[in-house]
Amino acid sequence: MNRANKKVSVPVRRRGLLGTSMPSFRQRRRPTGASCFHQAGLSLVELMVALVLGLMLTAGIIQLFVGSKQTYRFQEAYSRVQENGRYLVEALNRDIRMAGNMGCVGNLQRENPTGTGNLAPGYFRVTLNNSSNYEWDFGSGLQGYQWNGSGWTPALPTALAAALSGSDVITLRGMDGGVVKVTSHPGGNPPGSAALGVSSGNGVDQFDILAVADCTSAAVFQVSTANPDTSGSLAHNTGVGTPGNATRALGRDFVGADVMRVSTRSYFIANGVGGGPALFRRVNLAAAEELVEGIERMRFAYGVDTSGDRVTDVYLSGSQVEAASRWGEVVSVRVSLLLRSIENNVTDGPRQITFDGEVINSGAGADRRLRQVFTTIVSLRNRLP
Repeated sequence: MNRANKKVSVPVRRRGLLGTSMPSFRQRRRPTGASCFHQAGLSLVELMVALVLGLMLTAGIIQLFVGSKQTYRFQEAYSRVQENGRYLVEALNRDIRMAGNMGCVGNLQRENPTGTGNLAPGYFRVTLNNSSNYEWDFGSGLQGYQWNGSGWTPALPTALAAALSGSDVITLRGMDGGVVKVTSHPGGNPPGSAALGVSSGNGVDQFDILAVADCTSAAVFQVSTANPDTSGSLAHNTGVGTPGNATRALGRDFVGADVMRVSTRSYFIANGVGGGPALFRRVNLAAAEELVEGIERMRFAYGVDTSGDRVTDVYLSGSQVEAASRWGEVVSVRVSLLLRSIENNVTDGPRQITFDGEVINSGAGADRRLRQVFTTIVSLRNRLP
């Protein structure tokens, strides 16, 4: 064989992308020795330290969240108590201020017994049936009821039987709403028996209880006209409505006088729809309505004028005023309200509070609600000097 034709195998070295020689399979084998254990994992001690640090961080975040949530709940409860307190103070101020108000002249005396002839100056007449009943006793512009530990002084009307013991009840009678001018009032027999003429669109409904008053005298009656708002006629016939009119005689010609709604409004604390104490208001014969929840106590002290100058000389409780028959001498009312948050567990622990000389939220049944006392003094507009 020709040696020149014999093929000789020459190993070919492969080139890399950059022209460098690529290592062979043997050269690429995994290195042996200590270097093969680099980044193999964590030791048990390292893992436990990492877990402890993670738990500490998580606990810190949870504590921060819980603290922020509790602060938010406290601020929310505080704002709610403040809002409710301001609303109640304003509502009670308005109604107490107008107690006994029967027009531009102050301190009118109720005609007793109710007459059917001419009405004398300085007096007002109540023409309603059962005018001595709790709802229609407009001769008493202000009446308070106090819980004495075993009962109410004076006796509480049946309509207010839901009132909780431990708090006072107050009843206010007088002007309630806008004023409409009398444009005509023809004569009649008995005096003032004709319908009062007013402008149409007056907003008066049939069976509304109204008072007509000028700066001389006044009369309270119930509207018997079927459509007083459109007709502008305020008749006050007998035999219609509840309680109805006992007489048509208003006692005089009231042309130029003011006509206004009057009502009997009572405030008391009873259990609300949420199960806790709430403030209720009852107007005339309507069912009592819940105004604000979270009202735990309500107390009144009555400023009595003992010298005849229409200035408060002494503050007495409702039972003291009742015992001395001095409701007609009351010229101001001091209102004290104890409000609490709706939610429990708002404060860090049970907090005692003193209200009208009584320690509240102490002992085994103490809770963690937020409580605040609101106090205001209101003068009766109709009895000011």
